[in-house]
Amino acid sequence: MKDIRKDIKETLSNYNLFKTRIKIIKNDLEAFKLIQSCYTNKLTQLGYTKEKKEHLQHELKQLTLIVHNIDNILQRLTIREREIIIKKYILKYTWINIANELQISVKTCQRAEQSALNKIIKILSILNSEVVNNEYS
Repeated sequence: MKDIRKDIKETLSNYNLFKTRIKIIKNDLEAFKLIQSCYTNKLTQLGYTKEKKEHLQHELKQLTLIVHNIDNILQRLTIREREIIIKKYILKYTWINIANELQISVKTCQRAEQSALNKIIKILSILNSEVVNNEYS
C-alpha cells in the first residue's frame, strides 16, 4: 500500500512536468513539419529522423493519457480533497500554507489528503479491473 501511495504522490508531483513536456514535444513535432516542408534533405543533419518523430509521437500520446487520467481522477474527489491534492502535489504548497488558505488545521488537511489518496487508490483499482475484464472479454 505504501508503494502505491508513493507512486501516486510522485505522479501527482510530476503533473506540471508532464504538461511542460507535452508542450515541448508538440513544438518539436511542429518544427519537424516545418523543416520537412522546407528542407527535406537537411532533416537528418538536424537530428530529425523518422524514428525520432515516431518516438516523440509515442511519448506525446503517453503523457497526454497520463495528464488526462490525472485530471479525470481529480474530478472524482470532493472539492476540498481536490483542492488539497492540487495545492500539495501540483502547486507544491506546504501543509501550513494549505491550512492557512483553507482556514483549517494542518491535521485536517492531512486527513483530507489521506482520504483523497484512498479514493485515488480505489479508482485506480477499479480502472485496472475494468482493463483486465475488457482484455479477457
